Amino acid sequence: MKKKKLLFEETIEHETVETLEENLSIENLEINNPNLVRIDMNVIEFPLFSKNNHRKKNQAIKYYFNNNRNTYIKIEPVVGDYIPGDFEEKIFIGLLKIMKKKGFLQSFYVSSSEILNELGLENKIYYKKLKQGLLRLSKTSYEFKNTLYANKVNSILEETISTKMLDIKIIELSKDQKLKEYYRDNRIKEVYEINISKYFYENIIRKGYMVYDANILLDINSSVSRTIYMLINKLRFTKLYLRLPVLYLIKRIPLKFDNKNISRTVNILENACKNLMINDLLEGYNLIRNGSWKDSELEFYFSESHNKIKQLQFYDDKNHFIKVLNNLENEDLIISSTEENSLATLEELKNENSNFISSEEKILKIIELLPKGAKDLKTLPKFISSTIEIYGFDRMLLVGEYVKLKNPKSILSYLKKTLENNWADEFILEKEKEKEKKDIQIKKSEILEETNEAKKKTDNERIDILLQFEELPNEKKIEIEELVYREYIKKAGIESKYVKMAFDNGKESLIVDYILENNIFLEKEVKKIEISGDKLSKSEIGQLIQKNGEQISLIYGLDELKELQLKMKVAESLLGEEIITELLILKKFQEVLKKL
Repeated sequence: MKKKKLLFEETIEHETVETLEENLSIENLEINNPNLVRIDMNVIEFPLFSKNNHRKKNQAIKYYFNNNRNTYIKIEPVVGDYIPGDFEEKIFIGLLKIMKKKGFLQSFYVSSSEILNELGLENKIYYKKLKQGLLRLSKTSYEFKNTLYANKVNSILEETISTKMLDIKIIELSKDQKLKEYYRDNRIKEVYEINISKYFYENIIRKGYMVYDANILLDINSSVSRTIYMLINKLRFTKLYLRLPVLYLIKRIPLKFDNKNISRTVNILENACKNLMINDLLEGYNLIRNGSWKDSELEFYFSESHNKIKQLQFYDDKNHFIKVLNNLENEDLIISSTEENSLATLEELKNENSNFISSEEKILKIIELLPKGAKDLKTLPKFISSTIEIYGFDRMLLVGEYVKLKNPKSILSYLKKTLENNWADEFILEKEKEKEKKDIQIKKSEILEETNEAKKKTDNERIDILLQFEELPNEKKIEIEELVYREYIKKAGIESKYVKMAFDNGKESLIVDYILENNIFLEKEVKKIEISGDKLSKSEIGQLIQKNGEQISLIYGLDELKELQLKMKVAESLLGEEIITELLILKKFQEVLKKL
């Protein structure tokens, strides 16, 4: 019997999506500058945008980054489409630039003309291509396994994460009066509501990003040159020289190659380097051929001016971001329907960045540190306010100490030069080391104090229990003593006069242990600490160090001095641990015992 098809039912037959696999393992080898954008570390590190100009429809790609094939990224297009390429990368950069202008909100409205203006494209033929690119970005699936970096947890996420670069909603202005009033241009018929994926957005607004000039990135015509530029600037940090294996670059970009045509692939890298030199983004490069092309290396050279530009870009961007956080309530922007989450995240960041938020109290504190005469300088407060937003209050306090030490005639001039030339860096490093030592000593003292307090508390508690036991009627005492003895025999595995003698020698302690373990007639509730992975308080840490130290000493027959050394070394080994659990304390005891 033929099944009748319902009127509202539609059958869609999907084509099979082909997946290419590539092994990229290298195991064996006022806005001051509105063009500055933050690029997520994952976008810099990994090939999220294809460099292949001959992509096929329905073709996914899976990049493996180790030989075990358990570290990978899979990029899968929607059926009937391609994976994102060079044009989509430019769109994403343009959107990041617009996101900055919109106050770093995760969700924002934007028109086609706004995006194309950022890309420097005015021809109407690009409108259709732009829409296709945006839809491609919103529909392509990215699957990360042991690869996605998340700054919020400051590590690579081990689990499998499936996400998109962004989500979009296309809104017709004729159906939204508020947006229609905002976009007064009658030529604009629709706008996009953009929502950047939370994984990429979290990195962009926190410290999982690098700052680049969007105009420079968009002006680099070659996608290979653009990728090399972003990657080497991340890897070099502030070094003026960088040396990388050619195979590393080929696999990180990535470029197609085999042993027969690798010389052609190296030629593509060389042309990309020449392109960067023409644009003054690279001082020079040198190709070193070590026998075969496969073993060759590339040297990259940079100038001090490249570092100055890089530093200025970082501080300009940070300064603007702090201003945005300080002005959240006053932003005159039209907000998308999902803006509440964005604002909540930014409010959270505002609290985290309090060190970079200026105040009259902070300014006065720094001025008081400077040499005499600083209070008379009228322009100094404004200058210090701006430096707090750039360098942070803590750093500026140390810079103030440094300038006071040098006692210059021209205080403001010397302060500016100190910041520009990093004169105070060594002084600050020494001060930070001193502070770190003091902090460690304070924490060490606190832990030892807690340990001693816990011991006193435990000793007093045991004495109280013993006194309570002695006050019991003889019948009750005999009953409990018999129970404790039977328990002792069970553990000993035999009953003899020698076992009885051993029991009598430690009877009082054994009775107290039994009462504590079984919560017998206690006036105060005795809290039994279970082994768990929960974060412990300082007092709980001290109690556990004391308790485990005594038990281990009893088992291994340690004298009082050895027991004290054991507990102190465990306490010291816990310094610097952010989250301390009972499991961690037990592990530390095992480690220290091996060394005793």
